[in-house]
Amino acid sequence: MPVITWGFVQTVSTHGKTLGEGDWISLNGSTGEVILGKQPLAPPAISGDLGTFMQWVDEIRHLKVL
Repeated sequence: MPVITWGFVQTVSTHGKTLGEGDWISLNGSTGEVILGKQPLAPPAISGDLGTFMQWVDEIRHLKVL
């Protein structure tokens, strides 16, 4: 569905919903889902292949990044 913007009105409409300036949306960084409203934040979870890789890197790294 296309997104319709009205530049001078500062709103965006899509899927029958209209959002105005200052309205909150949240994005699920894993799925790309857009959620209306402000959602609580959760720290990222390191698991699966990334978890295994980070365990290997932890053994030799000098700078802590994650």
